[in-house]
Amino acid sequence: MLKKYLALFSFIVSGFVLADPPDWSINPPSYEFSGSVSAGVYLNDVMVGSEDDILAGFVDGEIRGLVTGLVFPPTGNYIFSLLLYSNQVSGETVNFKFYHADSDQVFDLNETLAFESDMIIANAFSPYTLNGYGDTDGGGSDDSGDFAYSGMPDWDTNGDGV
Repeated sequence: MLKKYLALFSFIVSGFVLADPPDWSINPPSYEFSGSVSAGVYLNDVMVGSEDDILAGFVDGEIRGLVTGLVFPPTGNYIFSLLLYSNQVSGETVNFKFYHADSDQVFDLNETLAFESDMIIANAFSPYTLNGYGDTDGGGSDDSGDFAYSGMPDWDTNGDGV
């Protein structure tokens, strides 16, 4: 009986520890215009980042760009150099989601950005600040988790509404 409980416990724990990041993808040739933003991500007012974290930009729920973190040696901070795509020169509002690998959660970030073709927003020395709030421990009882949810999101990545 104890072996069954240990096996079940091992299975549950491995599901949390070995979880996969979101299945976000984009096909850049599907878009005519692009612009870039160099961002720093803050969760609960603390700058975060790792090579396993993912920053993604969305327009009306459709993914328009994604990137993993990259350490910027002069500052030692993780920067997310995100290339965003559109078929409009301007006029679309980009919102951001952040996959935090350590907690295996996706955070809706507070800021938005007006897309403009060929835009260059910020740089690695002075990044565009994106903020999110919630439980970064992986699903504890923190009531501030209104903007975070755990598990693998299944967003409409090809824009067909399904």
